[in-house]
Amino acid sequence: MAHSIIPAIVAQLIPAKEIQFDRNLKVHHIREVINRLSVPTFPFIASCDVLVQLMLPEGHAEMIELRVLDKTGNVLTLMQIDARNVREPDYPPGCDISMSVRFLAEKEGIYEIQALGMEGVIARYPFYIGKGNK
Repeated sequence: MAHSIIPAIVAQLIPAKEIQFDRNLKVHHIREVINRLSVPTFPFIASCDVLVQLMLPEGHAEMIELRVLDKTGNVLTLMQIDARNVREPDYPPGCDISMSVRFLAEKEGIYEIQALGMEGVIARYPFYIGKGNK
């Protein structure tokens, strides 16, 4: 089967309570994908792990910005990812990167993780932060 040509970067974001990378198997293990993050009080330094999956055009490399925003659009944290193909020659070009993200959650509500490339937002994932132990 011939691989289709990817015209632009395509991204997927998966936030979770914990993501571990197994270097021997070259796979990510994800524990508890989140739609809600609970914190004991506000303000609080919230954290989660994020799996960033990128499909790239053949031979393409680009800096990707990962950021967390509050519901008013304020950027709470910003990280950069050097995105380039790291997959085997017969695989679709791309890379999977997991990282821990920390940010100040000042109040309950909707927050959003975004991935941005040169062309703007390429993926977003909204989630809720509330007080409690859920």
